[in-house]
Amino acid sequence: MKASIKDIALALNLSKATVSWILSGQGETKGFSQATIKRVKEYADSVNYRPNLLARSLSLGTSNTIGLIIPFIGDTFYAQLVQAIEQEAVRNKYVLIVCSSEGDGEKEFELIKILRSKQVDGIIIAPTKISRKGINLLMKDSLPFVLIDRYYPNLPVNYVIVNNSQCCYDLVSHLIKKGSRKIALLTTDVHLYVMKQRIEGYRKAITDAGFQAEIALEVFVDRQSI
Repeated sequence: MKASIKDIALALNLSKATVSWILSGQGETKGFSQATIKRVKEYADSVNYRPNLLARSLSLGTSNTIGLIIPFIGDTFYAQLVQAIEQEAVRNKYVLIVCSSEGDGEKEFELIKILRSKQVDGIIIAPTKISRKGINLLMKDSLPFVLIDRYYPNLPVNYVIVNNSQCCYDLVSHLIKKGSRKIALLTTDVHLYVMKQRIEGYRKAITDAGFQAEIALEVFVDRQSI
């Protein structure tokens, strides 16, 4: 049978409040002796006590969890992004819940609602840009959120991105300096603003080098066919 705070309190002849404070890490700040703190923790370990995280999150108003929504979980870039975010979350004692919208605006909207219902402390999202319904919901909410990789230039929201236009410009310029003369650009998700920025950077680098930009070298790749 699962041990509760009440069971531990009865076994040690302490109040439930005392046991609760100690097991939640507030023993020292509440002024309990090291002997009492040790006694409670050791007994809790001996009966394999596990806290009710849901009840605790409702009580404290925080769950120490962060939701992450990415378009494609199998994409190498996003897989690396997930790894980096999770490492930082763990370092700050947070748990990361990873979801994939699969580039579907409706699924993104449903995932946002699910994460909100799970009382996450915040959401990190690489939006599909196909639908703004989920982002509009977050903007009306008090739940903290931040966009990554993709963003809406006309929306007053927090986002973290790279300078896509400059990055693409620098890359193409580097290839030209190395002797390349016919440089193709593979594009996908052309509805995304960040992809349009990459195309602009590509074309500018070509024309700044004195070459004629060739639309035929801008090749669209259907992500679904990969």
